[in-house]
Amino acid sequence: MNHGSGYDESREEFAMAPITLEQAQALLPDLVHSLKPGENVVIVENGKALAVVTKAGPEAIGET
Repeated sequence: MNHGSGYDESREEFAMAPITLEQAQALLPDLVHSLKPGENVVIVENGKALAVVTKAGPEAIGET
């Protein structure tokens, strides 16, 4: 169930609103730093999803 907050219980992850490719290019460093581990953002172009950026947590690089 989606509560409208970006949280999707069926996927157990958080997501930001989609952004355009141009926005992602201009804001990538700030965008990545603003995400919480496991949170993602969809990058779109012409209304179609191109990529999903997900912030890695410490376990992704072997830290605990």
